Amino acid sequence: MNRKLAILAVAPAAAIASPALAQATGPDFSALTGAIDFGTTSTAILSVGALAIGVSLTVLGVRKVMSMIRGA
Repeated sequence: MNRKLAILAVAPAAAIASPALAQATGPDFSALTGAIDFGTTSTAILSVGALAIGVSLTVLGVRKVMSMIRGA
């Protein structure tokens, strides 16, 4: 009896999901993304990442030097 109820509960979900799965191609966002210059955007993102790494390495270096001074 429970198996029949489980099948009856899953059948409507499968019927609703099948048209969504039948769509072979995704939506076309070229109208939205065509106006964005990804060259400058990626350059900005990479420069911020490089800045964050630079700050981390500076902090690591200061801690290393301070531990050398304290240990001497």
